[in-house]
Amino acid sequence: MAAKKPPYSAKVKCWLPTFTTEMDGGMQGCAVEIFYMLPLEQQAEALEKMQSHHAIKLIRHQEKQAQV
Repeated sequence: MAAKKPPYSAKVKCWLPTFTTEMDGGMQGCAVEIFYMLPLEQQAEALEKMQSHHAIKLIRHQEKQAQV
């Protein structure tokens, strides 16, 4: 029987131009490492999307807290 994984765990395989890599661990750590591997122009686009989604999530969280 396999060991139960902790919440927010990830197992990731990435294909880059010169090599392939695998990593596992916390989702946050894997996301940060993948972000570092992106070319600079793709990092900028990914950062914009993450900031936009984060802002939406913050608003929803604040609305939810106001209802309680």
